[in-house]
Amino acid sequence: MFTRCVTTAASYHAIAIALSLMEAFPLSVQHEQTTLQILQAKLGPDDLRTQDAAAWLEYFESKAFEQQEAARNGTRKPDASIASKGHLSVSDLLDYINPSQDAKGKDDVAMKRKTYIMKKLVTCLMQLWDYGSKQQSSVW
Repeated sequence: MFTRCVTTAASYHAIAIALSLMEAFPLSVQHEQTTLQILQAKLGPDDLRTQDAAAWLEYFESKAFEQQEAARNGTRKPDASIASKGHLSVSDLLDYINPSQDAKGKDDVAMKRKTYIMKKLVTCLMQLWDYGSKQQSSVW
């Protein structure tokens, strides 16, 4: 049986944040729900990490609701996020993330957004790695 610990919860939280940066809020909600369940079981409802996860879950739920309402009202914006590129090959995804020189001037806003998302994702993963390394030395 797989034991879920605080480090596992941190992993789910990092994934939820990364998904939210790609505007995949329903998936963020699912991952943050798992985070909250683990933290409630391991740390209890009064722990600050549990309360923080509850606040994040509330935020993701509100964004998912907004997204659902926008789609229902027909005000859905085109999805230019990397999450919409799941059908592409790895090389095409890399081209999407880091386009060639001739394509760079076409859409600076989209490029800045992709760069921002990638930096946030790398930052989350690095923090998770540091957190996991520190937890290896303590007993849970």
